Amino acid sequence: MPGPQNKPPFNLICVAILLAFILCPAAAAENESVFFHINEGCDYVEVGQHSKALESFDRVIELEPSFSLPWYNKGVTYQKMRRYHDALESYDQAVALDPFNTDALINRGIILRILGRYDEAMESYQRALEVSPYSADIWNNMGVVYLDLDMIEEELAAYEMALSLNPMLVAAWDNKGMALASQRRYDEAIEAFDRALAIDPDDEVVRYHRDGAIQRRDLQEMAFRWVVIGSVVVVGYVGYLVWKRRFRSP
Repeated sequence: MPGPQNKPPFNLICVAILLAFILCPAAAAENESVFFHINEGCDYVEVGQHSKALESFDRVIELEPSFSLPWYNKGVTYQKMRRYHDALESYDQAVALDPFNTDALINRGIILRILGRYDEAMESYQRALEVSPYSADIWNNMGVVYLDLDMIEEELAAYEMALSLNPMLVAAWDNKGMALASQRRYDEAIEAFDRALAIDPDDEVVRYHRDGAIQRRDLQEMAFRWVVIGSVVVVGYVGYLVWKRRFRSP
């Protein structure tokens, strides 16, 4: 079964020359090739040439060591390659150079969760919230970490907070549904999945989760009915034995 949905890792940031002057005017004024190599690296990632992309981003770092963007893009590239420790080191560098880089903090949290370092992941999300307190994505991702920590009430509260900030966040509706289903609150879970599908009817992951919740609810109801029937049969049989012993004994 597909697992809970993190907000997907933020993508590469590529820059046009005009935007580059805004992001890092000193670097742009001194060397426009910085931004050429950033965009070059992004292009390489798009076609799956990750090693060449990393070379491009490293070239940017050589030209402008204080620029956080190439470190962030290296993190995304390593993340796509599933080289998670390298991705974490890159995001750490990006955050060290720009402590207000929310995207890097969120991606860092995702990596730390993958590595099973849940407390550190939560700390990264908390830092991201300090920068972007109204981010539904951060609250949703925090809910997934609470799931790993088996903190169901906190998990549901995080999804509720995410949905209060962005009622259109499909991942949060889906994760809320899965959390409710894990508590056998199937009707509430199905309602949450329905809300997600009303936003994105083509989301097959949500539909899969909804179908699973319906099946488990139906099985639970069937099991309950058989328990009731079995209890009636047992009581009836016991009553028959009592009657037989009392009235038909020689």
